[in-house]
Amino acid sequence: MTPASLVDNLCAYLQELLKDYVLEVQCGKQQTPKVLPGYLRPGENFGGVAAPFVLVGAVKGRDTSERASVQVNIWIGIYSQDPAVLWRGPLNLLEHIRQALFKKRIIANKFSIELPMRWEISREYTFPKCLAVMTTNWTVARPIEEVSYGQDPKHVSWSGAGDLLRP
Repeated sequence: MTPASLVDNLCAYLQELLKDYVLEVQCGKQQTPKVLPGYLRPGENFGGVAAPFVLVGAVKGRDTSERASVQVNIWIGIYSQDPAVLWRGPLNLLEHIRQALFKKRIIANKFSIELPMRWEISREYTFPKCLAVMTTNWTVARPIEEVSYGQDPKHVSWSGAGDLLRP
């Protein structure tokens, strides 16, 4: 239940979800978005990925005493000469993904989506490109502590902790 496994399983889920989803890309031509693991950094020109695309990437994680979570961004890139398609395409695709994720809520019987979820249409890209990003948070497995408290430190097993942490 690693972040990489979450990304891979989320990509597989989205590929299945979007296999019949078509976007008009230009002059009546329709295309299914490609779903890929990866990142899109600010300022990149769609990172060399041909639109339409859905990129899925883990961007940060957090462990607390109660749980572990991973933030995964879902970038949606659209290229169209039609201004109506350009803003409506990403918005409809975002909504399609959002509804599916919250209807199911658990991916691969391992990862649970959390609230809040955010999305936005980027202002960095202009005609004929549009980029949207959905920010999701997922509960993932947290390692179980192997140290038993109350034991004599000379007899504690520090497996995997390395020599620097031994008493």
